[in-house]
Amino acid sequence: MKKIALWKVIVLSIVTLGIYSIIWLARRRNELVDNYQQKVPSWLWLVIPGAISIALIVPAVIFTFLLISNDQLIQALLLIGIVSLLLLASAIICLWWVWRFSSAMSRVIEGRVPTIWAFLIYLFLGVALIYVHQFYINRYATDKISTKNVGPSTKFIVLTVVAIVASVILSGASSASMPDDSFQKLQENSAVGEKANRLIVDYTTCTDTLQKDYPEVTVENEAAYNKAYDVCNKIRIEQNAAANRYNKYYLPN
Repeated sequence: MKKIALWKVIVLSIVTLGIYSIIWLARRRNELVDNYQQKVPSWLWLVIPGAISIALIVPAVIFTFLLISNDQLIQALLLIGIVSLLLLASAIICLWWVWRFSSAMSRVIEGRVPTIWAFLIYLFLGVALIYVHQFYINRYATDKISTKNVGPSTKFIVLTVVAIVASVILSGASSASMPDDSFQKLQENSAVGEKANRLIVDYTTCTDTLQKDYPEVTVENEAAYNKAYDVCNKIRIEQNAAANRYNKYYLPN
């Protein structure tokens, strides 16, 4: 397989924001199939499901907010469920492809990176998988599949475990130190929306009672009518304020 300086692979993947990683995987897959007669699914199985999912996320989020703002909660939940299933299917296809690729690669590099270890590296460390594979390609890959199955070294296992544990700890610490303000704001605004709806009912009840108690305003009941009217008016003002706050969250402009 093609030997490439490891530092070049790292720099190119960083500079291209991960695009080179896909190119690297596609080229190594073609090498495995053409030069080593390995059965690895087309690299399109890695790219297309993810691309479709990414393309759906933005419009799905927009439509979800629109549905919620129009009190269409069932439709919003249905949309979220459909998008979640698509994202899950995309993730499963991606993991399946990585497993098949890593299995073929393991046979070429004498089992130095077993399939299960490659899978764990990809799951927890993502793009670092191509760095690991390129390192062992540079050291052990030949023109033919080796009959040896040396397996991973103790150093490889230790470093991989340490890297995965560090990644999990850092992710947990980052999540703990950065609360989800967006979710909190969404919860707060949902409460404001409920309050606005409740005040509409209160205002309607108040005006109905006002018309029932004072079908006709006279000199004798004018003071009592004005007092009751002020109560309804305060409810209306409070309801308008709550509705404006609720709508401002979804329609900031």
